[in-house]
Amino acid sequence: MDLHTFSSRFRLSAVDLPPGGPPDYELGREFGSYMETYLVEPGDIPGSSHDPYTLGIHSPTPGIRALSGAFPTPNRWMACIVARGIPFLGDARYPQSFMEVREARRDVVDTRVLQDPPLLLLITELSIVAISSTGVAWATQRLALDGIDVSMTPRDGWLVCSPQREPGAVLLVNLRDGQVVLPV
Repeated sequence: MDLHTFSSRFRLSAVDLPPGGPPDYELGREFGSYMETYLVEPGDIPGSSHDPYTLGIHSPTPGIRALSGAFPTPNRWMACIVARGIPFLGDARYPQSFMEVREARRDVVDTRVLQDPPLLLLITELSIVAISSTGVAWATQRLALDGIDVSMTPRDGWLVCSPQREPGAVLLVNLRDGQVVLPV
């Protein structure tokens, strides 16, 4: 299965559970009573040893500007689920493996997929967190106070960013290690 250009060995889909039917596993109980539910189907081979399950993710109540969705990563088994800005990363075969990506500070507003190097970028109002095939690869320092615009196309291993409240200002983020520099 190919989602957002990364090849995955699982399927993720948002589902509504019937009243009184709790999900098989739940994450983020401390975030509130709102819950998004996903059906996770590990494996793309009939008769695989990993059974499908439902995963309920509690998040803050609606109303804040944040992203929700399910995203594949460069690892064929690793999924990233963002619930109202709060990202969780885990191996789709093992529901207990999902953990909050604390480096994102609970405010993911956008994502980008890069092929070279293969990264899923979690973009927050202040910074960028890169997910590689092994998990969190790096996180930038604070890039802005009120949001950043991120270029769709990296240049020679650098990602071009600009703070939204500073027209014309440009920051470069090294895609290997997340280091930030000002252009010369």
